[in-house]
Amino acid sequence: MRLQLISFFLLLTLSLFGQTTDSLLYEQYKEDCVRYAEFESKHRSFVKGKFTTLSFLHWGNASENTFIWLHGSFLDAYDFEPFANKLVELGYQVISVDHYGHGKTGFPDRDLSFEDFADDLSALLDSLSVEKAVIGGFSRGGYLATSFYSAYPNRVKALVLEEGGSAKFYGHFYKQNKQEQGKILSGFNVPDDVRELYFGETDTEFEQYKQLYEPGGAASQFQLLGLIKNKGAKYITYQGLDTYYQLKDSLQAAQALLVPERISRYGRSIVEQEPLEIYRKLTVPLLLLEATKQPDAFPQEEENELLLKRHPQWITHVKFPNASHNIHYESAEDFIAVLIPFLSVIIKK
Repeated sequence: MRLQLISFFLLLTLSLFGQTTDSLLYEQYKEDCVRYAEFESKHRSFVKGKFTTLSFLHWGNASENTFIWLHGSFLDAYDFEPFANKLVELGYQVISVDHYGHGKTGFPDRDLSFEDFADDLSALLDSLSVEKAVIGGFSRGGYLATSFYSAYPNRVKALVLEEGGSAKFYGHFYKQNKQEQGKILSGFNVPDDVRELYFGETDTEFEQYKQLYEPGGAASQFQLLGLIKNKGAKYITYQGLDTYYQLKDSLQAAQALLVPERISRYGRSIVEQEPLEIYRKLTVPLLLLEATKQPDAFPQEEENELLLKRHPQWITHVKFPNASHNIHYESAEDFIAVLIPFLSVIIKK
């Protein structure tokens, strides 16, 4: 549990390179830089929202069938890259948005809430002449999707919520005794070596790429370059995000979960959201994806079952016993096998 913040939000391996030498990896990095530049020129766009400029990746042509993806914490718009073309083949225009402080969307110059992000996302839809879209999100992105539905229900054609946005954020925390709550809070205390690895800074972009590179994955991991940012003459990835979330350590997490009125509007947005109330008047199809691998660090079964009982005509609830949180990363084939049939029905409506 001590690596909870990294293990379940970051979902990138902590192993470092094994038999992969720096020289071989550097050659792969150079190849990925070329591929990344080509991909960005083809798929990257920016739009000025109501409050700030949003960056996003897009696939496919303009269509009345649009799918919006909102990534989770410590991720970016490339999160949906492995699946985008399958949805394009189905007839969708796919838009994957960098949330505040992620990817190429910068930190706002003021304290913006999830509700403000909903306004920015609505402006993005306007820029694309999209009246309604299927809104999907993972983890933090699921809560963003729920905020958007709360603010703009008439702009939502359907919802896809993966491990977020259907149950109160850390709702299980409030059901525990003080000792168990202490254990949950201690999970936010990231060890110094891990903190330096992911929240520190390096002299070169390659060093950041090297820290993120997953030896057991595909040879090309050009998508990682979307996470890397300049900070003067240095390079960073996740620096500042944990503080922005108001979840940097156990003390911040305790304040966020127990006295949210003392934290930022942005931090309050997720902890004060009440999905069961927001979806009391659900009127669109909702695909609810729940990871159930044990031990379950983010149990949501009780709330999900209640939603299903209230709205059996609208909700498709699928459990994934082989995933612990990030279903589309841990069980990619199962994820897309469930998503495609759901979207196939929606596209006909």
